[in-house]
This record gives sequence, C-alpha cells and structure tokens, in this order.
Amino acid sequence: YRAYDTQPSTAISQFRVNFSCGPEKGADIALHFNPRFDSGDKIVLNSFQQGKWAKEEHKHDMPFHKGQHFEMVFNITPEGYRITVNGAPCYEFRHRIPPERVQVVDVDGDLELQSGCITRSPGCL
Repeated sequence: YRAYDTQPSTAISQFRVNFSCGPEKGADIALHFNPRFDSGDKIVLNSFQQGKWAKEEHKHDMPFHKGQHFEMVFNITPEGYRITVNGAPCYEFRHRIPPERVQVVDVDGDLELQSGCITRSPGCL
C-alpha cells in the first residue's frame, strides 16, 4: 500500500493505518500502524485477533513531522510488513495473521491523505 503526498495536521495527535480482515467493526487487524504525537512521539505497531489486542511494539524513531508532507509505503513480504517513509526504511512488523486474510486498508486520524494505491509486485501476495 502506498500513501502519496500525505500531510499530518499541525495540530496532530495521532493517525492510524489498519490492514483489516474485513470491513465490520471488531474484524481482525493484521497490522495496526499508529504514529502517536500526543504521548512522547512514538509509533505503535500491533495486531487485533479474536476481539483482543496482542502485545504492542513501540518504536521511538519518529519520521513524521507536524505539517510536513510525506510518502509512506507498506511492502508485504513473506516475513512481514516493511514500512518506508520518504524512501527510507523505518519499521518491520512480522506477520501474526496471514496477509491473505486482509480485505481492507483503513486510514484515519489527524492527517490529510492526498492519494493512496494498492499495487501488486512480482512475488507479492
């Protein structure tokens, strides 16, 4: 998944990108990617399965800045998700839920999403 020309609001507290296994509320989430600016500038990565959140992974290297445009790319590999911001590798998250189950990419929060796309690369799912 690629989010182009995206800009966090200057009053941002957080945003999220969920790779969900269905559109319904309570569906499993294979990847919850959640930059948080309101609690010590950190990125939270997690999954949600059978109504429960798993153990959070915290990253404190924040590549996002209030009011600055960015491009974010989620590459799905056999091992997990590789996330790049502005072309620089930033995070990896191992699969906890098979990526074949993902049906919806949901982006929400304090950002202005200019555009996004889902592409299939050779060797991708």
